[in-house]
Amino acid sequence: TGELDYPEMAKRAAQSVECKKKKKIMLRRLDDLVNGGSHDSGKDNHENSAITCGDGVEIGAVPTILESKKPVTLDPLISLFSNMNYILLLKLVNHVPANYKRRRIQFIRDILSINITEGSVAETLPLAELINLVQDFSSCNKEFIGLLGPVTQECLWKATLQKGAPYNLFLSPPIDNCLSCGGMLQAHHAPTAVVCYTWDGPLPALKMTLRCEGCSINYRYEQYGNNKEGYKYYATPRPLVHCSQLAYMDRTFCVNMGASGHHGWISFESMAEIYNESMRVSKNSNFINMIKFCHSYPINLEEDYEDNTLENAKLNVAEIHRKTIANGFWNYELEEELREQNLQDYMFVRTSDREKAMTMIDELRATTVYEHRNCSQECELRGCGKLFSVDGNWKLCYPICMYRVPKEILGFNGALQYVDSCPNQPVAGMAFCEKHYDEASSQGLPCTLQEFRNYSRKATQKNKNIGNSDDQLLTAGDCQGTSATLAQYPKLVELDNCGEVEESTTTCNKETGETKRIQRWTRGIWICASGGGHIQMWQPLYQSEGPAQVFLLTLT
Repeated sequence: TGELDYPEMAKRAAQSVECKKKKKIMLRRLDDLVNGGSHDSGKDNHENSAITCGDGVEIGAVPTILESKKPVTLDPLISLFSNMNYILLLKLVNHVPANYKRRRIQFIRDILSINITEGSVAETLPLAELINLVQDFSSCNKEFIGLLGPVTQECLWKATLQKGAPYNLFLSPPIDNCLSCGGMLQAHHAPTAVVCYTWDGPLPALKMTLRCEGCSINYRYEQYGNNKEGYKYYATPRPLVHCSQLAYMDRTFCVNMGASGHHGWISFESMAEIYNESMRVSKNSNFINMIKFCHSYPINLEEDYEDNTLENAKLNVAEIHRKTIANGFWNYELEEELREQNLQDYMFVRTSDREKAMTMIDELRATTVYEHRNCSQECELRGCGKLFSVDGNWKLCYPICMYRVPKEILGFNGALQYVDSCPNQPVAGMAFCEKHYDEASSQGLPCTLQEFRNYSRKATQKNKNIGNSDDQLLTAGDCQGTSATLAQYPKLVELDNCGEVEESTTTCNKETGETKRIQRWTRGIWICASGGGHIQMWQPLYQSEGPAQVFLLTLT
């Protein structure tokens, strides 16, 4: 990228090296780089040898020479260090995290031994000397090492395929000490092989979990905690999103999935096919190498490939599955929402806690108006804050429980004819949600979807009476945030003609295709937008787009 003001930065890096011998050698080489100095290479083997520059100045004067900050190009630096493989070693110090402990040295040595230049000193480097070098380079200025960039995937794939271990990425917690007691963390178990899906193709990786024995806290890549109290997110988001025990996904992948859904109505299945086909057609090198690696060293993602055989689950790891994208997307969206609401300390004890957290977030959303910060003059001219437009979008529907709850809202004078739908999601293959399933079973009602549909057609009156005794469960008003509005303005229920329009009197074509649906579905969503286009609030619609719902939602 052009010339770099390197000498001052390299000087600080060299001064941070504890070993006096290596410090002198590094300063000498930097002096060669700046001034073209030359000296007898044999003097490197003598710790106390006098090292001089090209003009006869001793090594002690090198810092003065470097203070001139003479700009140098990167090419001579790479050429100089490549001869001794220092460039690769420095990169590997950054590539393999320090919290891999003793395994770190072995991983670095494996990658270095396969990629070193023939005839180099590094080719016969003893393990003890390598440990010293890694420790010395680890203490160098990170800004200095960062200038060298990452290790190329070509070098990493060479080591991965020859050694049979996934060296392309190393996943570990972002900390070395316990956040509770400050003690050193230890490896909880041996590293696990996982697959990471990125825009550059799928990459095999090793994942390390650390543990503080004193506090009984496990530190995973994306969360920390224990099985008893639960796990929570770190203060800073990680680059990869957890999809399953053995699969991770780039965060930008989730951002792209959201944008594709907004503008292209792309499903998880479509996104998976787009990714896989683009990798196949472009003959992506990471994709091809991943297939080679999995043939010899399979990573079992059977839980993501439930429709396939075990053999396919092992060999298809190079291709991403729709379930992997779906899990990663929901985990990403939930984490982002928790951080936005300052709830990143939310504890996840069980897998089902994700659904509980999403329900909690939805309850907050139902009673919240989205903030509109820094409104511009152009936005105000369009009527922002004065003009509001409300409408329903019938395309965004989802199935709900078929249990009917009372229309009459208790505690008020009169009765408000409101929606009688249970807003909860039904159990898979069943007509009711989990709570209403138990109640319907106790009443002897059929609970499977098709059986209850046939039953309700023959006994319409019985179906209407179902649930009249149940007034404790979630109602549509709770999900829409209108229950609080009714409590604040109880006289609303005394108004005439505030009920829902009966379906039998509806003349619009909103029922088109309804006869083909077995389940009960929502009527889409209600949206309130300001004149400038900012969405103030949205809520689900139930049964119909009737005046009672629209009025109460607008008032809320």
